[in-house]
Amino acid sequence: MRAFLYLLLVQLLIPSGAMAAEPLQRGLSTRAYSGTPDQIADAFMAEHRGRLGLADTGVTVRHLRSDDWRGRTLRRYQQHHRGVPVLGARLVLKSNARGRVTLAGSTLRDDLTVGTTPAIDGPAAVSAARTSLGMADAALTLPVLSVLPDDHGGTLVYQVAVVTRAPIARWMVTVDATTGAVRQVLDQRIHAQGQVYEENPDVSGLITVELTDLTGDASVMEGTYAHVRSTVIVDEENTTEYLATADENGDFFFEPDTAANDDPFVEVHAYYHVTLASRYFIDVHGYSIDAPALVTTNYHTVDGGYDNAYFTMNGDGDVILVFGDGFVDFGYDSDVIYHEFGHAVNQEVADLNSWGGDESYDEYGYADTAGAIHEGLADYWSATLTDSPCMAEFITWPCLRDLDNDNTCPGDLVGESHADGEIIGGATWEIRELAGAEATDTMIYGALGVVSTIPSYAELAEAILEFAGDLEQDGDLTATDVEGIHAILEDRGMLACGRSLPLEDDQPFTLMIDHPGRRRELDEDKCAEWRDQDIVFPPKFQFAVTAPPAEEGIIEAINMEVEMVSADEEELFEDDLRYTWYVRKGELVTLEYIEGEKPNGNPILIPEADGYDLEFADNPTFIELTAEDDEAMPLEPGETYYYAMIHMNCSDVDLTLTPHLIVGPPVEGDDDDAADDDDDLDDDDDDDGGCNCRVDGMSASRAGARYAWVLGVGMMMTGWLWRRRG
Repeated sequence: MRAFLYLLLVQLLIPSGAMAAEPLQRGLSTRAYSGTPDQIADAFMAEHRGRLGLADTGVTVRHLRSDDWRGRTLRRYQQHHRGVPVLGARLVLKSNARGRVTLAGSTLRDDLTVGTTPAIDGPAAVSAARTSLGMADAALTLPVLSVLPDDHGGTLVYQVAVVTRAPIARWMVTVDATTGAVRQVLDQRIHAQGQVYEENPDVSGLITVELTDLTGDASVMEGTYAHVRSTVIVDEENTTEYLATADENGDFFFEPDTAANDDPFVEVHAYYHVTLASRYFIDVHGYSIDAPALVTTNYHTVDGGYDNAYFTMNGDGDVILVFGDGFVDFGYDSDVIYHEFGHAVNQEVADLNSWGGDESYDEYGYADTAGAIHEGLADYWSATLTDSPCMAEFITWPCLRDLDNDNTCPGDLVGESHADGEIIGGATWEIRELAGAEATDTMIYGALGVVSTIPSYAELAEAILEFAGDLEQDGDLTATDVEGIHAILEDRGMLACGRSLPLEDDQPFTLMIDHPGRRRELDEDKCAEWRDQDIVFPPKFQFAVTAPPAEEGIIEAINMEVEMVSADEEELFEDDLRYTWYVRKGELVTLEYIEGEKPNGNPILIPEADGYDLEFADNPTFIELTAEDDEAMPLEPGETYYYAMIHMNCSDVDLTLTPHLIVGPPVEGDDDDAADDDDDLDDDDDDDGGCNCRVDGMSASRAGARYAWVLGVGMMMTGWLWRRRG
């Protein structure tokens, strides 16, 4: 099992080999250590090796970097297995000036057994990566031997970064280092819609500004924090040039021309705003910039305009910002520039895995919330720098996205990262209105430094509260402020929105269900090919229904209505749907994965449920749980029931779930004896995923008989009490 935990002040440390559905937990302080931050971290790790996932002598970590945050130190470590880095396996420790480690976060793996001698070399991996992209002459490729964690001891892979210059773009290709098969191809451009003046032509006029930090002979837009050039077409091929050149006084005065795709004004505009954003993050948060951002404006192709903007990185790790010139010039809106630069900050500080891939699969399903967090916080950085919640008026009037919203999780989840990010943008903007820009910016930047690479909404919310607590200690926030921040995150649903989404009685909830890691819908023929390979997809979220406490009544049944319609409003045929539901009491349904093969011969991870109580196959539209149904999963007051769907639907669908809780009157009398009996019950998973309910020291059959006896007595008592009350 994977050791997966985030621990605040380490009151509730989870033993090595255990896993928490939510990695961030909050508690009380440990004792203080003496020495430098390095020595404090080393002492803490030595004392808590088992609880951090370091008990296995084969688990080693190497220091990545340290950052200071308001007198506190964040130290980050990367796990290595026999000298090879392990993807997604990190350790972060946060210590204060008093020598206390107040937060420890670990995604370390203690189950890796794979050898680290590859069967193919780096050049062979590069060749496979280029071939998979159809780019035999790709400008730059960088193979890195890595261990990909899985449930079978890990897989040795090469991660090959493939970078092109025209257009500037980057792909990450994962190649099996044993077979040479391409496992995954990920486009590592983060796109966002947006556009620039003091803000943009729709809300502000032209201003004269000083262009700081120019380097060289200061004749073009080349400086410490940005090099800005424009796309030009030469001999039917894309290349870039500096269009904005200094006049005889060394100045850069150009009239804007949004209709032209060779507009020098937009270079100046982008340079100014990228430099302004860079200085803000450096001066306020201590952000480090190793090289200037490489910025392309006026971006278009031989075939026409480009209606977007994006952030990515090149093979040297440089920040790449591209602003398209299409139906509008995206470089004219400062919201867009700040948003894209915000992506660069999010990625550098948090290393968010928003591109998916095999690293996004775990025993609870496929986690893709990092994309929404990336987008939501990029929106926040843009909004705080412009002091306005209205995003990108120049792109779409009145706003492309508005952070002054009341979006909640899960109610406003739709399955698209920009839209889902509005939940985070709205919550953080509301916190900013309560606590002020300085404190909120500080909390969010700090939280980015401690979340895992694929955080849930709940993990991000807990991290924000952690740093709100630090600001209260420092006197920058009051206890009332912190209570208000907690209330906002609670009201927005973020604290409850983890790997499962809470559903309310009689309240329909709709979420789009697509195919994880695949960015286009399967047509009929392609879907048939995938089904022939027995490919199915894991859940992105599980769903939680909680029975009321005993004092509110005895839970008699939980009925779940399941409805699916095509997400693109096309007719949905019966054979388009193929899904199975799994239900588990008290904890999330768990999965294991087998390595399958796509129709193109590339491997894919195929989920199988292995930790569950009940299975509902054959496309159920109604799932009923009753107290009498199955002794493997009795209904109990106050208990939470988790629903997970594995599917091979041939269409992206809008899934609507509506739970109905059937609750009888509370039982009068003393329930202590029955509660004591229930406390003795211990649920273990059997090999085929069913529940082997047992009482310590008893066989499974005796345990079932004992529970049936307790249930029968309870039902008799209920009937007797009703007769008496009648």
